[in-house]
Amino acid sequence: MELAYRLWGDYYQVVVATHCNTGCYHTHFVVNSVSFDDGSRSVPLSFTDEGAEFNPLSHADPDTALSADDRPIGGLGILMVKNLADEVSYERVGGRNILKAKIIQKAASTEKPQLREV
Repeated sequence: MELAYRLWGDYYQVVVATHCNTGCYHTHFVVNSVSFDDGSRSVPLSFTDEGAEFNPLSHADPDTALSADDRPIGGLGILMVKNLADEVSYERVGGRNILKAKIIQKAASTEKPQLREV
């Protein structure tokens, strides 16, 4: 629950489901992509690792004008994320690299969705 709150805060509803019956304990996060704050639709992404400190946003983009044979390996994934996402950020927290991206699509209506009990 704490991780879900740190990643998505109060902005999104998140279902946290932990499977304990498969022999491989694991957790799924299901994020409601409609914000109850402003009605915007978005896809929040978070990539986390415990490797050496590395901010991919501080490195130059690969030269895509060069052929694949003529340019160094690496950098195309972060270039794709930077070009597709509306927001991209990096932080180092507790020995972890955390890269966050958000792709936003504005909702047709500016009305807030009606909340209901489930």
